[in-house]
Amino acid sequence: MIKSSWSTEIKELPRPSWTGRISRVYTGIVDDDIYKRLARSTGFEWDEGNAPKVMTRQNVSSGECEQAFFVEPFVVVFDARHSSKEGRWQALGQTTAGRGLFLVFTIRGTLIRVIAARDMNRKEREVYGEVKAKIKEDPGV
Repeated sequence: MIKSSWSTEIKELPRPSWTGRISRVYTGIVDDDIYKRLARSTGFEWDEGNAPKVMTRQNVSSGECEQAFFVEPFVVVFDARHSSKEGRWQALGQTTAGRGLFLVFTIRGTLIRVIAARDMNRKEREVYGEVKAKIKEDPGV
């Protein structure tokens, strides 16, 4: 386990059979169900409301948001505080160009809907760096 200030602890879960799509490292709050839900996802849901909002407010394109789901590591925590109507998750990921992103998303049916995205803050970059270091030490995590 890795202790961090962003979340209480990060737990290494067994690598699922569909490896390579979603990161091997998740927080202890999230159970294996998130693996299954993300693996079953068939794409992303963008509409006239959320895509321009993310781009205008934080200068993060929908393409960059989508890339973060496929570049390892992808660190996820369940957002219980904002999940009264539908499940929401917070994630730390990076684009193929190496831009670190903090994302908030939900899953509707088989589609991932990004609700918000921005650059990681200092604390989030530190946590993400710890996860990357842990994977570098033990690639089988």
